[in-house]
Amino acid sequence: MLANFDKWILTKFSYEVKNTAGNKHKWSYKSDLVFLYIYTGCSLYNAVMMLFPNAALANSPGASPSLLVVILNIIVLVRLNISIYIKKKESINATVNTLLNKGVIKKIDIKAWQSRLGIIYIGYAIDIVISVYYFFYGQAVSESLAVIGIIAIMETFINSFLDNLVARYEAIPEVFMKI
Repeated sequence: MLANFDKWILTKFSYEVKNTAGNKHKWSYKSDLVFLYIYTGCSLYNAVMMLFPNAALANSPGASPSLLVVILNIIVLVRLNISIYIKKKESINATVNTLLNKGVIKKIDIKAWQSRLGIIYIGYAIDIVISVYYFFYGQAVSESLAVIGIIAIMETFINSFLDNLVARYEAIPEVFMKI
């Protein structure tokens, strides 16, 4: 049942599954997923603790989130954006090189990368709104910065999860072209 769910996710993100058994380095990828779940769980716990601060620590200057939280989570999103952009360009270049002999191609679109970049752009928009809200209202709404952390954590999880499935099932992004 989980294998079908994995394949369903890959098809929703416009990937073509090559290895339907998913047995390529199976235990390595499963252990990678376990560490991803642990990282995501611990990170979400820390972000939720920032949303609901402990009353004993509330008056401590070290307990309130700062601009550093925003900067670190924006760096995570930019890093994901660059990573996906590089993968998209490599996929497009590989496709163009294989199709040059077959005729003239006007445009190539790889929806898998567009979908993944779309998730990142939604995260940027939410982060910008929350940052503006924080800078206008200050420490009175500092708990809202935890949402920025949660967004970065979830987008890191989604990207890493998809990378794991792509590698395990040897999936390749579907190419849509206009001739």
